[in-house]
Amino acid sequence: PQGPQLGDGRVQVSIETEALVGPDGSEVHFNRGTAGSQEYRELTGGKAPWDRSLGDTAWQWLSNGLEEALAAFIRRAEGPGWALKACLYECHYIPILEVLAAVQKQGVDVKIVMDSKDPYYSKQKRVIVHTGPHVMNTAAMQLAGLQDHCIRRTKATNSVSHNKFIILQHNGEPKAVWTGSTNLTAGAFFGQWNVG
Repeated sequence: PQGPQLGDGRVQVSIETEALVGPDGSEVHFNRGTAGSQEYRELTGGKAPWDRSLGDTAWQWLSNGLEEALAAFIRRAEGPGWALKACLYECHYIPILEVLAAVQKQGVDVKIVMDSKDPYYSKQKRVIVHTGPHVMNTAAMQLAGLQDHCIRRTKATNSVSHNKFIILQHNGEPKAVWTGSTNLTAGAFFGQWNVG
C-alpha cells in the first residue's frame, strides 16, 4: 500500500478457509501459537498461559481446539477390538498421554513407537551428544502408566525421525489416521503454530 500509517488499532483481515470437517469426514485443526502473537498479549496482558489468574482461558485460546480434537480422536477407540498404533518423536504432554492411558484401561490395544535414542559419546566432537527427547519421553510414559505399551526407537542415526501419527483400527482394520505437525508437547499445542 502507498503511504502506510502506524496506528493504535489492530488490523483484522477476513479470509475464507475450507470447512473444519470435509465432505468425506476429514478434519483439519490449527492452534494459535504464541510466537509473535499480539492478540495473545492483548487477551492475557502478557501473562504466561500457566499464570493461575487466567484459569484455562489462555490454554483454550492457544489450543483453538487442536488439543481437544486429538483427545476426541483418541477417544474414538472405545474398548476391546479397537487399537491405536502411534509413532511419535516427542511425546511427553501428560494430558494427552492420560487420554491414551484411559482408553488403554478400557481394553484398547495401545502401542507407541517413540523416539528413545540414548545419548552417546562423539569422539569427533569430544562431547556427550543428546540425540532426542529420550529422557522426557521415558519419564512421561512412566508417569502416565504407558511404559509397557511403548516400543523404544533406540538406533542412533544422523537424522531425526519427526514422526507424528496415530492410526485408529477396529478389528484389525484401519479406520482413521491422525497426523500433522504437532508433537505431543505443551510447546507444540500452545507455543508454536501447528496443525493436526
